[in-house]
Amino acid sequence: MANWNIKPQLKEDRKMSKTKYRPLDPTELIDTTGMDNETWLQIREHGLGKVPTDPDYIPYTITGSGASAALGVNPWLSDEEYRDKKMGIKPVLEAAFSEESKAAGHVFEPFVAINFLRYMHMNFPETKVKLIKDCIRDILPYLEDACPDKTSYEEFLRSQEKVIESFRKKWPMNPSSMWRCNTKNPDGTLKYPFALANIDGLVEINGRIGIFEAKTTSRRQSIKNYWEVGKIPPYYYWQLVFYMAVMNVDFAYITCIWGVTLQDMAVIYLERDLKIEEEFMDYLSKFVEDMEIGLPLEESKSDPELVSQYYYRLYGPATGTKDTAVELPADCRILVERALELDLEIEEEEKRLAELEAKRAELCKEIQPVMGTNAYAKIEMDDESIYGIKLKTPMKRAQFDEENFKKDHPDLYDEFSVTQLDTTSLGKKYKEMKTKYTLPAEPNPKGQPSFEIYKYAKRA
Repeated sequence: MANWNIKPQLKEDRKMSKTKYRPLDPTELIDTTGMDNETWLQIREHGLGKVPTDPDYIPYTITGSGASAALGVNPWLSDEEYRDKKMGIKPVLEAAFSEESKAAGHVFEPFVAINFLRYMHMNFPETKVKLIKDCIRDILPYLEDACPDKTSYEEFLRSQEKVIESFRKKWPMNPSSMWRCNTKNPDGTLKYPFALANIDGLVEINGRIGIFEAKTTSRRQSIKNYWEVGKIPPYYYWQLVFYMAVMNVDFAYITCIWGVTLQDMAVIYLERDLKIEEEFMDYLSKFVEDMEIGLPLEESKSDPELVSQYYYRLYGPATGTKDTAVELPADCRILVERALELDLEIEEEEKRLAELEAKRAELCKEIQPVMGTNAYAKIEMDDESIYGIKLKTPMKRAQFDEENFKKDHPDLYDEFSVTQLDTTSLGKKYKEMKTKYTLPAEPNPKGQPSFEIYKYAKRA
């Protein structure tokens, strides 16, 4: 059972009341329902202006998904890559984006929303919960291909538009719009003009409006370390902080599913913290200001391996030989020295690990005869603790009985038989032929580059 961190009752005596918030509302830029992806990306990057001379043009914007990247806590996009993308710097190698994952995220949003409402209504029947979300918008881009023809699709749009309009009249804010933060400086200018939000939806709890964010995941580590124990992963936490700042609301709910039942879902409540929010938004403001004046990133806060992956794509595959080795500047000497020291430490730790594993095996071999053919054992360690032991039997890979299958089902055998070239045998008999037709290896944009430090011969 997932660990639910639910707090639907928004008490009047909570630490931060609505009266402490700036009496501002976000600026609605445009309704994005039915908008093509190219136009949506343009608005997401620069607001309503198309060229720098347009009065509504925003040189650099930050949205919810980019906020965590700018802070260096996004596990998929480093702060350096995010900054370079914003400044128009294109890498030599482009990593292919998974359109399937993007589509799945959008299509599953209505399902996440339905399960959120189910859980709230089942467990808090006296709490008034209203979800303000345009589920049609989520699946609209994927319906055109599903319709038999363009006319059918257009008829569907016209019929749904009436339904959507009836909903919008009841909504306090349009969740499908692109919103801009309206927090102002003392002189009346926008304090965070770069901050835009295109949220998943809003939720109304007992008359109070908050953010609704829908997520799906299949990452076991994030499920175990965060969602199941009621914690929000850092990269999503800052996204919610950003959305609350832009939309000027005092709470958010994030719902994440990794299955189809209520047990495979986490619903987590987050209350607005103005101090954290202001520090974060000021950090993003400096991030944008540095881009505007062309200052380099002072120091990346992202995972070093993520940055290294980006450098690999940015500069392209490494080429050359030892004869064409580049001469590093003297200030790199301390980096190489430290790397060599770490290599020695790793080597010593690997030896230590091997010794510990050998000692553990020595202990386990004393237990194994006691267990015999039993796969499981248990032992009472003290008055409160009982430990279990599982003995894993090494197994060969299961083999398909092709011979008997062919005899019993010859028709199916013929249907599913695949003729495949045996390149291994070809290479043994015709080595030059295999070499001739072997295509060169291609760089993997998603690969992780590695460094090997070796010693040259001593100087003459």
